[in-house]
Amino acid sequence: MFFILSKTLSVLLSPFLWVLSSWLSSILVKGVKIKKIMLRVAIRLSVIFSNSWIAGLFAGIWEVPEKTKQDPPVYDYGIFLSRMFEYNTDLTRLGTRGGSDRLWPAIHLYHGGKIKKYSY
Repeated sequence: MFFILSKTLSVLLSPFLWVLSSWLSSILVKGVKIKKIMLRVAIRLSVIFSNSWIAGLFAGIWEVPEKTKQDPPVYDYGIFLSRMFEYNTDLTRLGTRGGSDRLWPAIHLYHGGKIKKYSY
């Protein structure tokens, strides 16, 4: 039941469906006054949902602001947890996957003297 409800809601809440239905209703409606209103709604929805600046503005509302510490404490050990390294048999070398971004903060902390020893 939850699966069907989640799929139905994801379709009903998609911006594409709203824009498409507003354009279709502006074409199919018989009354001139309602047709003009639906055309204005269709144009406004198309501008709102296709404008990347507006989408970025709304996405920024949901993002959590980044917290930065000015001077992190010094630790004795740093543990780097990763599963993104794999041996590439075609190139005969160790390669990384797309998740290797968490390696760089650990390297910066180690070279900055905030971690005395490291383990992986």
